[in-house]
Amino acid sequence: MVLCQPPPSRPTYKMVSVEAGHEAVWSCPYVSTVSLLMVTWKTKCSTCCLLAYRSDHNETRKLNCSERMMWKYSPDSDPALHIYPVNLGEEGNYTCEIASSAGHFIFPSSLTVIVPPTVTLTCDQSRVAVCQAICWKASC
Repeated sequence: MVLCQPPPSRPTYKMVSVEAGHEAVWSCPYVSTVSLLMVTWKTKCSTCCLLAYRSDHNETRKLNCSERMMWKYSPDSDPALHIYPVNLGEEGNYTCEIASSAGHFIFPSSLTVIVPPTVTLTCDQSRVAVCQAICWKASC
């Protein structure tokens, strides 16, 4: 008999920050492989990515997901979401939903994509060094 940890009393909100071009990976905090029925990752809108696994059919589905968005490992053992390489379009809110014999659990999270500025160093007409940075996000 396998005993599983109970889920937290309130869902924890996980914030993930990743530099553009790198890898983003995050898991649902509660997984019971014995009683797991279904795991679903959803992005911020109804027409966006849906990544799902149904254990009773050993079936995975991808709807409106880029090729860069997938399971990190096998969803029945660790339903971690993996995005590589991350780009600015993936920034936003994500939700992992677990359906198990113990109930239905929702774990919200957000992804912030960090885009470093482009820096140039030149000399002006007076031979004074001029450093300029171009930011690719409005939040810079």
